[in-house]
Amino acid sequence: MAIYNSEDDCIKLRELLMLGKLKEADQKTAQIILKLTNREKQGCLYQEHLVDLPCHQLKIINQIWYEASNGYFGFSVQKKLYQDLGGKHYYDPKIWCAFGEKVGWRKNDNWLSYTDLNFNLWAPQGHLPMLGMQFWGLRGWLTLLINRLNSCQI
Repeated sequence: MAIYNSEDDCIKLRELLMLGKLKEADQKTAQIILKLTNREKQGCLYQEHLVDLPCHQLKIINQIWYEASNGYFGFSVQKKLYQDLGGKHYYDPKIWCAFGEKVGWRKNDNWLSYTDLNFNLWAPQGHLPMLGMQFWGLRGWLTLLINRLNSCQI
């Protein structure tokens, strides 16, 4: 895997969040993760690529989101909300749907398209980042990410 220094990208992510450009910040987060896993050309991730996601960088990305939103957004916030609903380390469609409803990714029993998401500070807690449906195309992608968060102790 190629060595990637994400410092400039993380600075840009922080700037976007501080300027309230949440959609751009979400897209930047996806771009960073794709770079970190050497999947930028392919533009998508699968379960096996998560093992290539460096814990240190994942912690930094989460911390940037968490701090910029005063604890309202970030992977660790999503993890807590998912687990509070009974989510485990495996995909459960009922929990995944309940989580989608809670964070505003799902309304009236339908998943929202990426363009219909709420990219502002009034979004529900845990609404962002939402790069998963945009790139991974996997139902329950957060379950896979939570497993990585757990192994990284985030």
